[in-house]
Amino acid sequence: MNAPTKEEIKTAREKIQEQLGLGITEAQKWCADLIYKGLRTWQQWESGDRQMDPAFWELFTIKKALNARK
Repeated sequence: MNAPTKEEIKTAREKIQEQLGLGITEAQKWCADLIYKGLRTWQQWESGDRQMDPAFWELFTIKKALNARK
């Protein structure tokens, strides 16, 4: 598995934002909390200032799918 692009990360957050009716920062925090990371870290991944480790992306996608079933 490769590291996600900043576009993939942003798109994932935008979907969460829409589904939960959150603002940008609230949605970023929700995404970061889901994988036990800080808000600033998520923002850096989304802006492309940092590359997300593929393991975090895998964890995010698994947990996001599990949360969608609830």
